[in-house]
Amino acid sequence: MESYTIESSKKKSRLPARLDFLQSGTGLVLGLFVWVHIVLDASIILGPRAFNWVSKNMELAFLSDTGHGYPIAVFFAVFIVFFLFIVHALLGIRKFPISWKQHRIIKDQMAMMRHQDTNLWYIQVLTGFIMLFAGPVHLYTMLTHPGSIDPYLSAGRVLGGNM
Repeated sequence: MESYTIESSKKKSRLPARLDFLQSGTGLVLGLFVWVHIVLDASIILGPRAFNWVSKNMELAFLSDTGHGYPIAVFFAVFIVFFLFIVHALLGIRKFPISWKQHRIIKDQMAMMRHQDTNLWYIQVLTGFIMLFAGPVHLYTMLTHPGSIDPYLSAGRVLGGNM
């Protein structure tokens, strides 16, 4: 007995799969960047000298004659990360529930299925939505002040900016 489904002769688009692949790639790069960023920021635990050494090396101080480095290197690194962040966010927004009805359907499905991956996806959507607002603030600060990465200026920016 043949299937009751009607097959379309229209070729299915591969664009959604390609966009998902691109989203996974940008997510991987951003995730690896965040891990490295956290490890390098943790150098503050070793003291101001260790943090200064790390920040100066990120500014490519070892390439300059004066040892002051090039804050423009930080600017370009932040610009690339900001670009990847925006691309990743735009690709991720495609999967957000955009109406209350869609949100309700997902919540009902989560309650019915009790599937851990579905619950984790929902948490990922919520944290992604929060990052959509918090990430650009941090990246903008670093983009506009690429030469102010040292323990004292960073502490002053956090305390003085009521962060």
